[in-house]
Amino acid sequence: MRTVNHGKLLLIDLQDLGGIPWLYSAICLIFSILAAFTIQKEWENWNHLVESIKGEADAIRELWLFSRHLSNDLKGNILECIKNYLSTIHRE
Repeated sequence: MRTVNHGKLLLIDLQDLGGIPWLYSAICLIFSILAAFTIQKEWENWNHLVESIKGEADAIRELWLFSRHLSNDLKGNILECIKNYLSTIHRE
């Protein structure tokens, strides 16, 4: 149904429209399938990024914990390197 002048209703038969409703539904179906694949791929990329960041953070934490058992000179050097690395990552 469509509204026309002065609020009157006009009945439209779907056959009068030809194949336009079918065309719209086919285009929407194709678009939704493509959008789903795109979203799924981007979600996968995001999960890989999160895993990489967690792995790097765990490795830095382990290095920091292991450095506590070294001599003061080596411990200071390693902690300074970790500090420089983290500040560079933060800056970039």
